[in-house]
Amino acid sequence: RAIVGAEISSAVGYLDGTISRERSNALKYYRSEQFGNEVDGRSKVVLSDVQDTVEWIMPSLMRIFFSGSTACTYQPTSERDEQECEQKTDYANHVIFTQNDFFREGYMWMKDALLQKNGILKVFWDETEKTEQSKHTGLTENELAYILEQPVEGELKIIEQASYDGESDGSVFPVLDEQGNAVLDALGAPMFEDAPPPALFDVTLERTWMHKQIVTEAIPPEEFLISREARSMEHGRLKAHRMRKTVSWGIDHGFDRAQLLSLSETGANFGLANTEYVARRESEHELGGKGSPVDEATREVVLIECYIHLDRDGD
Repeated sequence: RAIVGAEISSAVGYLDGTISRERSNALKYYRSEQFGNEVDGRSKVVLSDVQDTVEWIMPSLMRIFFSGSTACTYQPTSERDEQECEQKTDYANHVIFTQNDFFREGYMWMKDALLQKNGILKVFWDETEKTEQSKHTGLTENELAYILEQPVEGELKIIEQASYDGESDGSVFPVLDEQGNAVLDALGAPMFEDAPPPALFDVTLERTWMHKQIVTEAIPPEEFLISREARSMEHGRLKAHRMRKTVSWGIDHGFDRAQLLSLSETGANFGLANTEYVARRESEHELGGKGSPVDEATREVVLIECYIHLDRDGD
């Protein structure tokens, strides 16, 4: 914990200094905001050169990477690999374009790179418990049993159920005695009676399952941390994502409720209130307020997801 804390402090001090101020100024240039040193009686025009240049480049970049339906292709090295590579190509493009809105994420990723010096794309494996409900009406007993017997991912259970008599279809069947013989009337003809109305069910079913998939997410550069001496992603001792999350999100991901509530009141922000963060979310800081002090679930804490090279066994 001490080693990770020292690496975080070092990375925060490095990135939240000059780099953060330069990125903050880049955002102001992009928005054509005034510099604050304007003099009455002189021109206050701010040229939009930064915005014009970035927006001029973006369509060309997007066309290069997103004009086709294939983002990546696996190349076989022998005839035996051809079918496998085709399947891998199809699956990878399904993940990129169908499971994820990669056009939008790619747009933000590239635009950050042009404007903010770095574009950060986070790719991770996500496992989220999901629940969905479905209502069914007018089911017979056989139909209900059939639905419940179908193989489904996760757990399927009935949370509400009501039964009632349906309308008879007008059919009749012979009256039988205890031995199963037909009962005859005075003339010796078999006796019949109306079939009872069928029992029908209205049910609400709930299915809970673990949804698993690869997620791509463009994250704001000010949320990304890397060791100050790193020359590339591969050579940084620490890579980290600092983020504001609600108490509810933290509980859902296994954190202790009491600790989260304590951090929401007294916890450090790990530098996630620098000039760049404020500049990107200017309207939020003008209005003020983060979550509801009354509703504990919407209070926010700052969490850091860290990956660090650490020599644990001294070898």
